[in-house]
Amino acid sequence: MKEALEKQNRRSGVKILLPVNGVLMLLLVYFAWTTVYSSDDYWYSTFWNEGLTHYLEMMVFHYQTINGRMLVHALAHIVLHFDSWAYALVCCGQCVIAAWAVTKASGMGRDSFHAVLFLLLTGIFCMPLEIFSQGLMWISASCNYLFPVVLSSLLITALVGESWWALLLAFLCGATTEQMGLAVTAVCLVWTGLALRRRRGTLRYGLCTLLALGGVLTIFLSPATRLRAEQHVRFEELLEIMEKDLLLEIEYLNANPAPLLIMLAVLG
Repeated sequence: MKEALEKQNRRSGVKILLPVNGVLMLLLVYFAWTTVYSSDDYWYSTFWNEGLTHYLEMMVFHYQTINGRMLVHALAHIVLHFDSWAYALVCCGQCVIAAWAVTKASGMGRDSFHAVLFLLLTGIFCMPLEIFSQGLMWISASCNYLFPVVLSSLLITALVGESWWALLLAFLCGATTEQMGLAVTAVCLVWTGLALRRRRGTLRYGLCTLLALGGVLTIFLSPATRLRAEQHVRFEELLEIMEKDLLLEIEYLNANPAPLLIMLAVLG
C-alpha cells in the first residue's frame, strides 16, 4: 500500500513538472537562439568556412598560440559555424544529458529525472545576470563551462556503475578546462582511495586518475599555455589574478546564492 502511494505521488509530480520543464526548456531555447556572437565568437565561427583542412590548420594554430583547450573549442568552432540554432539544440541537449546522468548516478529512478532537470534549469535561470550572459549566453564561453559539466556528470555515472567507459571520460574531462581537469583528477583520486579500502576496482580508478591528469597536461603543456605563463613572470601576479577571480565569484554568490543552493539540492 505504501509503495503504491509513493508511486502515485511520483507520477503526480511528473505530471506537474513535465509542463513546467517544457516551459523552462522553451525559455532556454529562446535565449540560446537569440544570443549574438561575442568577442572571439566571430573569429571561431570562420574555422569551418574553407573546409576540413582549413579547420584542422586553424585548430593547430589555436592550440599553439591561443590556449590548449582543444576539446571544448572543437565543439565551439563547430557550433558557431552553424549559428545560434545549433547552439540552442546543443545547449538544451546538454541539460537533458546532465540531468539524466545525475539521476542515473544517484540511483533515484526514472521518475526523478524531471525533478533533477527542473532543479538544473531553475539553477540556470537563477544565475546572476553577469554570469548568465557572459558564462552561458556567450557561445564559446558556454562550451568552456556547460560542456565540461555534462562530461563530468557522465564520468560520475560511469564511476558509480564501475564501467570501463570511465577511462575515456576521465581523459576527456581532464582535457576540457584547467579548473575542471584538476577537479576531476582530484575526484578520481578520491575514488581510487576508496577502491583501495574496499580492495575492488583499484586498477580502474587508478587509471582514471592518471588519464584525467594526462588530459590536464594536454592543456598545461600546450605551446599557448607556456606563452601565457611567460606573460606573467612573477608568481605573485598569478596569485593576484586567482584571488581577484575568486573574490568576484564570491561577490556573485553573495548577491544571489540561489544557484549554489540548487546545485547542493541536485547533489543531495
